[in-house]
Amino acid sequence: MSAEISGNIRVCALMVSFQEDDKESTTGNGKFLSEIEGTDCEFYHVDPPPHDRAYFYSQLKAVNNYFQSVSYGNFGIDLVQSNIYPLASGSYELQQPMSYYYPYDEQESSEDRLVELFKESIEIAYSMDGIDYDIYDIIVVFHAGIGQDFALPFLDPTPEDIPSTFIDSEMINNSIGQDGITVGTANIDKGILLPETQNHLNYEISNAMFSGESDPCDYQYGLNGTLSLMIGFAVGLPPLWDIETGESRIGVFGLMDQGSNNGRGLVPSPPDPWTRIYAGWESPIVIRHNTQISLPKISQDNIIRIDINDSEYFLIENRVNYFRKGVSLDSIRYKAWKESDSYPSFIKSLIDSVNIETDSNRVLTSIPNYDIGLPGSGLLIWHIDENRIHSGIGDYAINKNINSIGIDIEEADGAQDIGYESFFMFNDPSSGYFGDMWFTENEEYYRANPQNQGVLPAFNETTYPNTNANNGSKSYLAIENIGQAGDTVTFNIINTLKPYGYSDSVAFFRAVFELNNTESTIFIGGMDSLWFSNNINTSERTYFHSLVSNETMISVSNSDDYSSVEIFEYFERSVTVSVYDYNSDYENFSFRGTTTIDSLVYPVYQNNFQEKSLMNKGQWEEHKSSVFGIDHTYKINEHDGITSTIENGEENTLNDISPVSISGIDLQLDAVLDILVIDKNGMLSAYNNQLSMLSNFPVNYKVTGPLLSQNLLGDDHPEIIVKSADSSSIYILDYQGVLLSTIATEKNDEIVAISAINHKNCIITRYNIFQFFEADDNGGNEWTYVHGDLGNRRNVNIQYQSKNSSNNLVSKAYCYPNPIKNLTGKIRVETNNARFLDLKLYDASGFFIQKFTKDVSSSGYYITEWELDTSNLEAGIYFARLEVKANSSNSQSDQSKIIKIAVIK
Repeated sequence: MSAEISGNIRVCALMVSFQEDDKESTTGNGKFLSEIEGTDCEFYHVDPPPHDRAYFYSQLKAVNNYFQSVSYGNFGIDLVQSNIYPLASGSYELQQPMSYYYPYDEQESSEDRLVELFKESIEIAYSMDGIDYDIYDIIVVFHAGIGQDFALPFLDPTPEDIPSTFIDSEMINNSIGQDGITVGTANIDKGILLPETQNHLNYEISNAMFSGESDPCDYQYGLNGTLSLMIGFAVGLPPLWDIETGESRIGVFGLMDQGSNNGRGLVPSPPDPWTRIYAGWESPIVIRHNTQISLPKISQDNIIRIDINDSEYFLIENRVNYFRKGVSLDSIRYKAWKESDSYPSFIKSLIDSVNIETDSNRVLTSIPNYDIGLPGSGLLIWHIDENRIHSGIGDYAINKNINSIGIDIEEADGAQDIGYESFFMFNDPSSGYFGDMWFTENEEYYRANPQNQGVLPAFNETTYPNTNANNGSKSYLAIENIGQAGDTVTFNIINTLKPYGYSDSVAFFRAVFELNNTESTIFIGGMDSLWFSNNINTSERTYFHSLVSNETMISVSNSDDYSSVEIFEYFERSVTVSVYDYNSDYENFSFRGTTTIDSLVYPVYQNNFQEKSLMNKGQWEEHKSSVFGIDHTYKINEHDGITSTIENGEENTLNDISPVSISGIDLQLDAVLDILVIDKNGMLSAYNNQLSMLSNFPVNYKVTGPLLSQNLLGDDHPEIIVKSADSSSIYILDYQGVLLSTIATEKNDEIVAISAINHKNCIITRYNIFQFFEADDNGGNEWTYVHGDLGNRRNVNIQYQSKNSSNNLVSKAYCYPNPIKNLTGKIRVETNNARFLDLKLYDASGFFIQKFTKDVSSSGYYITEWELDTSNLEAGIYFARLEVKANSSNSQSDQSKIIKIAVIK
């Protein structure tokens, strides 16, 4: 997304006055000032009269210098081709007084009146001087009086002053019902309304307004900031505050919010980094690996970008408010106060201390560093959400909703102050203050993060604020060891899940495996050309095969004698199989040959990859819908549900599900294979060999495959690894379906495999490696590729006896739903090594209603469910008495339980 704002725009500026009046609800009398009528601050007076053509030309010059600086010469105002009208002295006089155009008691019509002011101004200027508006890029109407733009620390005595406004096409269409304003041959669909000054001290009313202030000259505001903001608005820089309420969102840290008023409107802030990138003035440095950064102060192309997922990322910049080495305006004001017990005004300090430029009109036209108006120095960390930006950019709503901000400051003080009410004026946390910046000496950071006292500041998943994505998933990003504020700030960028040395953002992993009799891990990846590497830093790669087909399957023969890679490339009716052998030191491949098979076949490897069978299309479709255990086989069919077949021929079916994906794992550690299933709605469920759904399933999150499972985290049970339904996160769930962790990822970053790398359990995706706990022998209880393993076996070969540590004969016994509202419920009993179950249902008076029994045919963990039909039962409370007899291998005695059931009708 880019606006490509470049070149120098031509401005047509119109000076417009009103009918003279003496109303107290407006500032001035409707005419441009020719001299100071209020408090004269002499050498320190901001934007003094006379407010004539030369004065407004100086304002254009100031705005041009600002934009040339912050855009690095890419954008500004063409001062030669721009004009201020009328060319003769004086102004265009409208037929109404100022109060007519922004009536205090008619706020519902205020927008129409502002458009009327703009329309009348360009029409009267055309009628008097025949201005050719077609040769200009933007029209600015400078009207007599002051702007209704600043909240001073008292009740506004002049509520009918006119607010500075960008008039856009929607305002014009809503007001006058046509596409633009036609004047001569020009069709005008946008423009700007601005006052002659923002400095109340130019007017007589200031004597009463500031009568109680010791230094009224510190309440002066310049026009430069407001004009820069409106020019930015007009050329396509989106506003980053709530334009309906006026509430701030990024505060003083960017032009397109309150940063336009920095330095009392004389030193507008540079735009935020997203806006500078959007305008085409800068390109970020994208960091995709663990590294140390030395970041210079704001300068072209020195913005750091760290991706969180497909649509979110952090931007980091170094902002320095020094006007000379280590010295800011606030620091010299503080020093003056310490020495004299008198706090000098910001404007006096600015003019006396900074090498600024003014012209003969005494308008401040250039600042050497537009960051000197910031409240501090240090890193600014911005959280960018392109989805929110895209949805709000068309109607100026990028940051409208404070709970769903597209461009957000990560405030280092741990509080989200910006945008909330505050009673402070200049050092106002609701508009941003020094504590929001990241630097070593920031005590505000340590107040929010006392756990980090004694170490350099860090921004990570455990700090306030944290590095999580907006949906709550963890990015596992850490910005650590943030150094002192200065012209260069050092810090480390770390992804705590990435193994040391991994830095490949374009890997496109396809296979990862360990070679027999070695500790080498081989990585194979590549989109158009395949490469291999035996180093986790996969930038050290060897390309060995160019792909022709988009559909590819990679298999590995990995015997004690030799290892080879087979590449199956699929076409409409044929397959080519290319074979490469490793050399003896596993440093390179040798090409063995290519075979073309005139039918579609799919490899399945057995016996530790030493035996291969080729399945035809029909066999493969059935195979990839199956899971094979030692004595169980599961098959899914999208329409017919799931079938479980035991070795002795016993068969169970489940028809009330439409599965699209299946994998196998022993979740209960009872040495009996369970299955994980994703249905067509994205719901993840788990079933035992009886096709009884396991407790806590289905999970509460919609997901998409591949559906992998293995013990990643070093506990006893396997975890379930899957992606969120929108593919923006990897979900890690425990064996009971509880969400343990979410990892923010890009949507195209598919899960590829689970593998041990450098003795650590790792999730491998197309572009990333996420590292967890030490790898351990899991006894074959794993599902590490989409088809079980790299050999496509779809087999779980459990090599242990039951590890279920529960000694309870009855693990759980309950009714669901409870209360029963829809005539049927289910009574569920989970047992360990039970032999026989007997359940009797009674009403609240003790009358017997129904009996259920079950012979348990297998040892270990077992689920029994009975359907309870309540259609003939009255509403009320019922009791089920459960008696469970243990089998001979269970040391526990027989048990009984009471289950309470409510029926509502």
